[in-house]
Amino acid sequence: MTEENTNGDEAVEGDVPEDETQAAPELDAATQAKLDHLDHLQEMEREASSLESAMKEKNEAYKAAKSRWEEKRTALLTCVRDGPEQPDPQKTLPGMDDKEGWRETPVSEVVGKLAPILEDAGLKTLGELQGYLDNFRLADIVRIGPTKAEEIEEALVTFWKEHPEYCGGADDDAAEPEDEEPASVTTE
Repeated sequence: MTEENTNGDEAVEGDVPEDETQAAPELDAATQAKLDHLDHLQEMEREASSLESAMKEKNEAYKAAKSRWEEKRTALLTCVRDGPEQPDPQKTLPGMDDKEGWRETPVSEVVGKLAPILEDAGLKTLGELQGYLDNFRLADIVRIGPTKAEEIEEALVTFWKEHPEYCGGADDDAAEPEDEEPASVTTE
């Protein structure tokens, strides 16, 4: 019995139809399972990568929103501190007299690396910082905890020690003789 191929010729035994020569060879079940697993892993990697990109975008948006929130919170605290009027310029630190030159001293000259935190809170000079401290604590400022508050307080103490010209009563202490004994009091 003879068969005709698609060209109309007689088919010879052992001939392979043209469309079958182009087909992929049949894979055994184990190999096919490995290929399917690899395809699944690649799809999962694409999804994970896409989610990571989305997460990074959301994280950047979160950071920007947090920064805006911190600015608004600081502005709110400043507004609450100042009240309807500006802070009283006559208020001074304990022990201070009418010498006000210290008020214009930039906080960056006193607290060093912590100055940007204070400046972000709107406290650029010692006068502004003192006005804030009249009503609030350092720890009320965003990004200042107990450790940073203590560092700022130590820097302020150092500033006052280095600048006795701003401190009231510094000359009074120097005027008192140290060797003088107090007068004795007798009771009868």
